[in-house]
Amino acid sequence: MTEKRGISYNAAIFTNGYLFDREMALKMKRYHVRMAQISLDGPPEIHNKRRPLKTGGGTFDRILQNIKDISDVMPILLRFNLDKTNANPDILSRLLDELEKKEIPKESNINVDLAQIQPFTAACVEFAKAKGFDRRDYGKMIVKLAPLIIERGYYFADYRLAPVPACCPSTWTHSIIVAPNGDIYRCLTTIGDKREIIGNIFQSTMHLTRNLAKWLAWNPFERKQCQECNILPLCMGGDGCPYPDVAAKGYVRSKIRCSPLKFNMKEMIELVYEQRKKRKNTIQKTGRNRFEHIPS
Repeated sequence: MTEKRGISYNAAIFTNGYLFDREMALKMKRYHVRMAQISLDGPPEIHNKRRPLKTGGGTFDRILQNIKDISDVMPILLRFNLDKTNANPDILSRLLDELEKKEIPKESNINVDLAQIQPFTAACVEFAKAKGFDRRDYGKMIVKLAPLIIERGYYFADYRLAPVPACCPSTWTHSIIVAPNGDIYRCLTTIGDKREIIGNIFQSTMHLTRNLAKWLAWNPFERKQCQECNILPLCMGGDGCPYPDVAAKGYVRSKIRCSPLKFNMKEMIELVYEQRKKRKNTIQKTGRNRFEHIPS
């Protein structure tokens, strides 16, 4: 449809990875899906407890096989969700062991991200408050764990050190989130909250309502503490995220809204320098840049 109308269109998929096999990835690529984010909560004994099938069965092995099978189809952001129960070097090392056992390619389109568990929805707010890190401690934990990823030859997702060219896509004019039932939202985190619906693709409707306008109107420069902060271009008012200010449910994202870079800038610059030097050496040896399509 977009090709017929001469409209530029790209998409990304956020998935648990269980059904995202090679056949599905190739199909999605034909429809201009350019990147997949897949989440793991740790090695099998942890992940399978947190993300089981309805029958109680595990999902880890199948997800890992799918990651291996689609690693040459599109870039993958492999997200490791951190909280106080799983954020330690031993657990991350065991997860990396599993990637190596499965022969997940290292010089490939895979970035390993260390993500923070946050109280975005009612389902996770109590767990996040009890087990989650604040932004300062999360920043310290990244510095502690990221070297393990780099040392093992996988690529640590270092996109946080790039200036944010714009805020979250929820504030962009032509960006939408489509739920499985066709409902249209502005923010991924608000899916399921009927108060945040702005239309439905099956009904060919989308209206300029307050639900749409409030996201477009959000301004990261309104807070005085942000205006005076020297990392504003890297953070844009809280990693460029308008959710805490705009979403109807308004769950508190963190006691500290700042980017973790405010607390680990020096260490992150050193980490990223070493990693990118390693990447450069890899490109020189192989004659090609396997990472050129990875957003960073």
